[in-house]
Amino acid sequence: MLKKVIFRFETRDDFVISSLSDFLLGFDVISVETYEDFNDVVFLASEEQDYLAIVGKAKEFLSFLNVSDFDVIIEDFEEKDWVEEFKKFFKPFDMNKYFRVIPLWEKGNKSVYSEGKINLIIEPGQAFGTGLHGTTSLCAEFLKEYAENKNGFTMLDVGTGSGILSVIGKKLGAKEITAFDIDPHCSEVFVKNFEINDINLDNINFFIGEIRDLRVKCYDIVIVNIIESIVRDILKDVIPFVGDKLVISGILEKDSDGFEKFLKKFNLKILDRRVNGEWIGYLIER
Repeated sequence: MLKKVIFRFETRDDFVISSLSDFLLGFDVISVETYEDFNDVVFLASEEQDYLAIVGKAKEFLSFLNVSDFDVIIEDFEEKDWVEEFKKFFKPFDMNKYFRVIPLWEKGNKSVYSEGKINLIIEPGQAFGTGLHGTTSLCAEFLKEYAENKNGFTMLDVGTGSGILSVIGKKLGAKEITAFDIDPHCSEVFVKNFEINDINLDNINFFIGEIRDLRVKCYDIVIVNIIESIVRDILKDVIPFVGDKLVISGILEKDSDGFEKFLKKFNLKILDRRVNGEWIGYLIER
């Protein structure tokens, strides 16, 4: 028996819903779902997981965001119902004009693949980075266009999460990738996403830690797909690693003016900015 936990908000705030979803995915729950027409964030956990502790941490997180207008509903949920229900919900889809996302259970069904796109195999619900999030799509677009004119490149993936952007980098011909995250739950998911895409881990350096744990060297492209508050905290430490281009996403479009003023403090040149839903992504030159 699974536990279905619903955070139901009185009013819809897309930033709060997106932030809570990303936060919950860090606990390696079975899945996190949001719905365009409802004010709910729903996660599924097994009875073996301490789901009440996760609820407590989520409440602390919402308190940090000054959010209190919500209820928490906990229900039993049959595992067999979940598997079939989620398969109905999560179908192959185009992440953007370059990539198509294929859920793992459709891997053997070549009819759902796209000949004109790079196909990515993903096990949905395991960690942030299924390709559904607008920030992931923005980073993937910039990475694809950067790789087009390169005969191999080096890449630093800051806050890698599920590792989907590192998988994309490897598919695009990266000759060396360093990726890290502070969340220990990411380790197993990172490795698995390479395995299910039939990609070896040669020249992939993955670790659990922070940017300060990494010896400074320059990478051709650095990807930072994290919420704005963390980007602001670590950007000064990230910049020395940028050899050519820096990609940043995780910034809400409504906050872009303030963020761009922040970037000017570091004498960074914005080459391109793109919007996906409520999110904005940047291609930057040092």
